[in-house]
Amino acid sequence: MSKKPKELAKLFNQEYANGVSHGSFKRLLKESGYGYRKQLGTYAQRNEQFAIITQLIMSTQSPIISIDCKKKERLGNLYREGRCYCQAPIKVYDYEYLSEGRVIPHGIYDLQAGDTFLLVTVPKPQISS
Repeated sequence: MSKKPKELAKLFNQEYANGVSHGSFKRLLKESGYGYRKQLGTYAQRNEQFAIITQLIMSTQSPIISIDCKKKERLGNLYREGRCYCQAPIKVYDYEYLSEGRVIPHGIYDLQAGDTFLLVTVPKPQISS
């Protein structure tokens, strides 16, 4: 069973009627060598399991598609995180309200045909009265 420092502090305070903060638990755990770790798990027949699933999916006559809709993206020369090599500074807008609009990208992948389609929807502007 895994508990977060906030949950440990709550249990400790209920059990011993003492006011210990979750920050104290974080510090004690860190001093004891504990830290957030990625859980790693393996399953011996994982590849066989996915091969069976893929075989079952591909054996059907119905079309099988995967659809992914991304968040709304702002258009325009806006600031983005990251760096690139260039010879001169790139001029960008400081604020998003200066953007040139928004679009919503949708991706559709046809598993059986191996075709990919990308649709870009431009939402209608909201008119308030």
